[in-house]
Amino acid sequence: MYCLIIFLCCFRFLFAVEDSLASFENDPSSLVDGKVNVITGDPVVFIEDLVIQGSEPIVLTRAHINDAQGSWISGMFGFVEVLPQGYVVVTEKNGSSIVYQKKETLNVGKEKFFRYEPMNLDVGFSNTSQGKISSLTNLKNYYIIFNQTFTEFVVHVADGTLRTYHSHGSFYHIDSEKLANGNWILYEYEVVPVKGAKSVNLKSIRTMNPSKSKTYARADFLYEDPKQKNLHFFVQGSDGSSLECRFYQGEIRHPQSGQLSTVISSTLPTQKYAYARYTPEYSKFKGDVKGREQCRLQSISWPLSREVRFDYYQKEGIAKLTKRAFFRGVFLISVSQCPE
Repeated sequence: MYCLIIFLCCFRFLFAVEDSLASFENDPSSLVDGKVNVITGDPVVFIEDLVIQGSEPIVLTRAHINDAQGSWISGMFGFVEVLPQGYVVVTEKNGSSIVYQKKETLNVGKEKFFRYEPMNLDVGFSNTSQGKISSLTNLKNYYIIFNQTFTEFVVHVADGTLRTYHSHGSFYHIDSEKLANGNWILYEYEVVPVKGAKSVNLKSIRTMNPSKSKTYARADFLYEDPKQKNLHFFVQGSDGSSLECRFYQGEIRHPQSGQLSTVISSTLPTQKYAYARYTPEYSKFKGDVKGREQCRLQSISWPLSREVRFDYYQKEGIAKLTKRAFFRGVFLISVSQCPE
């Protein structure tokens, strides 16, 4: 059994896919102050934490996923989930999730390959999400090629980039990206035994020239606890830059993710995150489990008392708030920002 740990752990459900597209792949005019989606009412948070300089820089980003665990996902690696129905969900660098389904079988010599194409781009998707209409950014031009044994697949991005993923048990992790300009992004992992299982931790990211003979930039990942009981980790860049991410431990008991509490970047002011906690009464609300304590992003704060705070409506019969909760429900209505 393998347990894949990549930068920020995230547990995703299919019901969240359309919301992610509406938030991250819709027209920019659908966002209020770049923080709230007027279509879904969800908070939309996309942050560039660190840029490690080089001829081909490494950009570390995060996107907030408005689920019941207060999850964040790294935009550098994305997330892959293989659903029982045979669908494959691949999360893009900006936080949006694309659902792929099998379209055809390709025979090349004695080998078989399987082509998958996007199937969920009819709701929440806009071809102007990047600010302009271009075939090089249109998600409908993406497709996946699986090998015959389903141990490897390649995402063919619209701009010509090739992202290769390999399986570790039932999980896939990204091994490399061949960019449209010929340069490479390479990922290195470390396997750590954890009580009869194995944790696959990201060890480093490198950008290299087309022949892989020269390294342009490098990011090394260090973990306070490689066995991931403690999720805190550090990133050291080859240009001297650094990043530290710290998590609330044991505050929300969910096996797939911790809640991000603090991000300390050498190039940005320190960011702190707070979450409102509640207990849902009914399991029919978007997959929430009855009686399990959950949370929503409540505020983002910076030095000098700067803060963005999210307030929520409570829908009758949907969520019962605990005494420790400071927000008013489960649907986002407003965001306020203190003056600098």
